[in-house]
Amino acid sequence: MALSPWPTTPSALADATATLKAAIANSKEDDAPIQRVGSVAAERVEREASDAPQAIKDESVIRFAGYLFASDFGGILREELGPQRIEYVTNHSAAFRNSGAAGLLSPWKIRRAGVIA
Repeated sequence: MALSPWPTTPSALADATATLKAAIANSKEDDAPIQRVGSVAAERVEREASDAPQAIKDESVIRFAGYLFASDFGGILREELGPQRIEYVTNHSAAFRNSGAAGLLSPWKIRRAGVIA
């Protein structure tokens, strides 16, 4: 089952959703958030390296979708350890790279050079 490009036909969409759900979520999760992150991840993978082998694209979709699915919206997290209070600010600007998807697709990414005048 190909995850990239994200399928649009009902039967292929159901298969892709089931595949992605098995990889990144529990079986009780609703399909809508899985389909949402799957669609976003597939679009990014296609934009990054559409000529990559299908297995590489599928794994990249799983990795990036898993990162998106498990992440919050970048708010401040607080933790109290005894008398100390620690705050973390999550920055997801490098989510594609940190998920491992960019590294997998790197050999197939088209790099362009321009003339420097």
